[in-house]
Amino acid sequence: MRPAALSGRRLTASRGLFAELRLDWLESPWTHGDGMTRGYRVLDERGRPWSDADLDEVGVHVLRVVGVAHRAEALQDDGFAPGEPVILMPEPDNPHDLFALAVLDLSLGAHAGYVPATRSRELVEEMVHRPLHALVLAEHRAGGRRVGLRVVASFARVLAR
Repeated sequence: MRPAALSGRRLTASRGLFAELRLDWLESPWTHGDGMTRGYRVLDERGRPWSDADLDEVGVHVLRVVGVAHRAEALQDDGFAPGEPVILMPEPDNPHDLFALAVLDLSLGAHAGYVPATRSRELVEEMVHRPLHALVLAEHRAGGRRVGLRVVASFARVLAR
């Protein structure tokens, strides 16, 4: 089950250096429980997987969405399927975190959760200067339902057209 829409698409990012990255579909059962991870992994020009740390160095941020347990129904929205673009929206009035960064579908009607606080401040501060582009990289599923998300975000265009 491999969505044709993004297979072989190129992800581009630059921050002092330029890298062309490919998105490759992957389905992986969990080693415990009945769940699985479905979505994309990022490959370099030689077809090798990039680590999250290496991607971060070239300005491509892979982020685990937190707080999804509180939004189980919203998480099922088609706007959070792997490959779908999402909006990362600052919430400066959030009483728990001045730098809260919500993960929303494109219609702004479904809220999946938040970027972890350990990563949101630097992103929100940079968003003052330029837009942040993001899409759902992968989903975690259990019992036939989406239970978690990983998002990829960059200040460069995430998907080259």
